[in-house]
Amino acid sequence: MSTSQDHYSICRFAELNPEFWKKRLRSALSQGGDFFMSQWGSDGCVIKNVAIDQAVLNSFIVSSSNNAAIMTCHGFDVMKAEINQLYHRSINKDEHQIFRYEFNKSEEITDPDNANLKVYAEVDPKYDDLTRKCPLHFTIRQREDVKAWELPVFAKSKDEDSQPIVIYRKVERTLCLTAGDIIKENDLIVMISTCSEKHFQYRLRVEVKYDMFIPSGEEVKKSVTLFSPTFYRFNNSGSNLDTPVMVTATSTDSTCMILSIQSPQCPLMETESTVRYAGHWQTMSFQAGITVPRDYFQSGFFIVLVILSDDSACEEYQGIVPPTGRVNYWDRLSARANERSTARSKNVSIFIRELMNEEDYIFPITLPLAFYFLLVLMVFVTFVGFHHLKLRIPKTKALKLQEEDMEKCEGCKGKLRATVFISDFVKADYRSLQKKSQQYLWSVTLVAVFYCTPVVQLIFNYVKVLYRTGEHDLCYYNFLCAHPYKSIMDFNHLYSNVGYVVLGLSFMMFVKIRHGNMVQTAELKSRQLQMTLTDKRNSELQTSCWSKLLPVQEEMPNHGVLQHFGLFYAMGVALVMEGALSASYHLCPNQTNFQYDTSFMYVISVLGVVKVYQFRHPVNVNANILLLMLAVVSIYTMFGLLFENFIFKVIFTSCYALLVFNILTYLYYVGYLKNLDDEVITSWLAVCKYVLAKWWEDLRTRHRCLPWSQTAWTLETDSNIIQLKMGPNRVLLPLLGILFNGTVITMIWTLMTETDFATQVLAMLIVNFVGYTGYYAVMKYIHNEYEGRVWLQTLVYGILAIVLWVFSLNYFRQSSTSWDKSPAKSKVQNRDCFFINFYDEHDMWHFLSAGAMFCSFMVLFTLDDDLIFTPQTRIPVF
Repeated sequence: MSTSQDHYSICRFAELNPEFWKKRLRSALSQGGDFFMSQWGSDGCVIKNVAIDQAVLNSFIVSSSNNAAIMTCHGFDVMKAEINQLYHRSINKDEHQIFRYEFNKSEEITDPDNANLKVYAEVDPKYDDLTRKCPLHFTIRQREDVKAWELPVFAKSKDEDSQPIVIYRKVERTLCLTAGDIIKENDLIVMISTCSEKHFQYRLRVEVKYDMFIPSGEEVKKSVTLFSPTFYRFNNSGSNLDTPVMVTATSTDSTCMILSIQSPQCPLMETESTVRYAGHWQTMSFQAGITVPRDYFQSGFFIVLVILSDDSACEEYQGIVPPTGRVNYWDRLSARANERSTARSKNVSIFIRELMNEEDYIFPITLPLAFYFLLVLMVFVTFVGFHHLKLRIPKTKALKLQEEDMEKCEGCKGKLRATVFISDFVKADYRSLQKKSQQYLWSVTLVAVFYCTPVVQLIFNYVKVLYRTGEHDLCYYNFLCAHPYKSIMDFNHLYSNVGYVVLGLSFMMFVKIRHGNMVQTAELKSRQLQMTLTDKRNSELQTSCWSKLLPVQEEMPNHGVLQHFGLFYAMGVALVMEGALSASYHLCPNQTNFQYDTSFMYVISVLGVVKVYQFRHPVNVNANILLLMLAVVSIYTMFGLLFENFIFKVIFTSCYALLVFNILTYLYYVGYLKNLDDEVITSWLAVCKYVLAKWWEDLRTRHRCLPWSQTAWTLETDSNIIQLKMGPNRVLLPLLGILFNGTVITMIWTLMTETDFATQVLAMLIVNFVGYTGYYAVMKYIHNEYEGRVWLQTLVYGILAIVLWVFSLNYFRQSSTSWDKSPAKSKVQNRDCFFINFYDEHDMWHFLSAGAMFCSFMVLFTLDDDLIFTPQTRIPVF
């Protein structure tokens, strides 16, 4: 096949001011002949079809200290090449071989819009010895881009004395072309050079392929290598711009790769050093997915696949600090070096599918609200029905049953019964205790406001950084089930937290109903004392529908368990804030903000334990001290995340054991420790002081210290005489507590080894809350308090809570992300939406756990409704 050639000259400038010499050269060449001059950089140019003779060169020589030439020109020939033609050529350092491809004949291109150019280059393996020191240099010049690479590609051998290892002898590069511009690309130049003195052979081919566009709904498979990145284009023409698309990439091997979405403009960022600086991208090992709003790329977009030189971006832990206990840093560097000594390739499958548009979001949004409405309605009907049932309980019958029960103290249940009653604890006025209880509401609310404000600011800043940099690895989404809305990239995981807010407010509504009912009781009694008989009849006729639905419950002083409504309000606020902070976390979930997702779970667990305790211990637990203890726990968990190791766990276990021992000691003695005036000592500090003094006296005088072995003793102090008279088998309480907590902490340390320290601490709090509530329910049974039918209300809420907890925990186990791994490893766990094609397993965990927590709160709220007409002198403390 005949080829035509043009003559070119390359001129390089060595002067510090090259622009001056370029102007002189252009002026000299313009005096005669047709020429073409192209600047490729700041220090050189290409001149076409003009011979640079010695006279011209002499005009650019100036006298200097070393008589150096400020410009040197070398001639070379350019071959006009044809597409789809394979060229075998030989080259050495004295030759600059250039191939020029013209695409001005439209009949050669059958589908310009779908056409792209691929450059194939290969070096014969028998020339490895020559190319180790002098590889082949390829430079491709396009109208808008310049690319360069070397062949073959070598890597250092593990043995320093050995020769470098050849990884790649051939390369395939796809050239970026704007749709339909392949015909306009009439000046594609491939320049080849080497420093080798001996000739060696290579092969070159430029082909036109008709696989530029990737259609929606069809899978495209492609093999990508380290030096052969590839890309496809998706066209939005004729499509609904309101409907986003999901670009997914899957592979069967773990070679690290970057999946990038870039605007349809050339040049593309398709190398490892540049791909992170354009468009939206994320690392990938086995799978990845990016949701692309079409209105963001109205004319379509490029899908770019780039293999990375090592797997560090996909394998390394990206946590708060390097995990020195998990992976050795120097071993990781050694492994990274070994990766570079092997050929890297990856078989990738690309698939594009359409997602829902915003109009289709209406049903998925309203369905959870309908579920919560039905749940609240069912609870409300149950609450109202049992409220009427409570009002029908004969007060004399309740008192009689309680008195008969107190006389039956035989058998196992009798031995485990308490001998201290709520009336022994009540020293302050009921209204005074209620006011102190309100402190929980305001304290938790203030903490929530000041905690939530910077959290929201920080998370929205993360979202801004994500959009500005395009780095999707900043946020650990379930990319296969992330539906965008406006600037929110993962709307469904944010919205699924609405249940915590709705049901938290609903629980506060139930608390307000009962609280208002009791306030109305006092106001009604005050008015009735001033009303005549006629006024009372008129008042009964004017009773509102709401009063008929929820009649005022007659308040009986010194009867029933004290409610402490402030604690219930605080629990409702904590549930609302759990939803708000979880939603904030899911705006951009990652390692540095995951604690926002569970912060108020700590608060809920501790408030639940305190509430169960205060049912039978009407002693005000200071809200400020309680929140201070939570702050200490939060700080400790932070250090646990930073410096998690065996010594740290030993210290934590020791502190935890000491705290449990003190709490159990207090619960063991409180109510049974009295002063000379027969008053119950309820202060935690006073109880601990007297008990420790007694233990020290026993140890000093009797040489023994068995804290819970004595059921009766007397301690004389400087100002008082302290007496103890313990009930039978009371020692079972601390022993069961020690056994329970020992089992809990052992199981958590052994079964949750892969879980972070903060989650382990939260698990301890939740298990203690559940265990304490179960202990309370068992003790109610031992004291025969489940009489009548009122307790069935609590049973209904309990069954609902258990069912919802079982299903929600099942979904919780099916995690679709993992922030304690690298972003690429986390994406391996990503799953498609399974519920109405909008929600995944974690969304279902949000929905169902919100309902489970609401029903659990209702269990606590109604747990002692069967004691409303029981005198406090007959309600035991346990």
